[in-house]
Amino acid sequence: MDSKLQRLVLDYQAAVSRRFTQLRTELGFAAPESDVAWACNDLEQKGRLSDGAQYFKHGYGCAIEGATESVDFDFGENGEIDGFAASSLWEFAVASKKDYGFASQEEIAAAITRSAAEGALRFSGSILYYVEKKEANQAS
Repeated sequence: MDSKLQRLVLDYQAAVSRRFTQLRTELGFAAPESDVAWACNDLEQKGRLSDGAQYFKHGYGCAIEGATESVDFDFGENGEIDGFAASSLWEFAVASKKDYGFASQEEIAAAITRSAAEGALRFSGSILYYVEKKEANQAS
């Protein structure tokens, strides 16, 4: 996988994990078993977390906007939170104000397409991509 994309994906996944853990802990709910279970839960659509971050539950995902870290993610078919799309990576990169070396969402999408063709990423069949396990192990 392209090293720029790998750094962006790893940072995004870590931020999603932190924010989702905070959301679950503060609101007291279990991780959903599926994207449909998330969409059908009774969590308030909008709210605020203890650090002032605002969350917005949408369809199969959630956006969490904070002063220092913002993420927008969708759940995978089995409730996974490690999937990503070019749009969510781009929004994260812009919000983080870090230079990941991409000038546009289209550049990220092209890097994702190349990485998927190389076998480093797997397409879900919907909108999400996942890092192949062998690739994830090499990054460790």
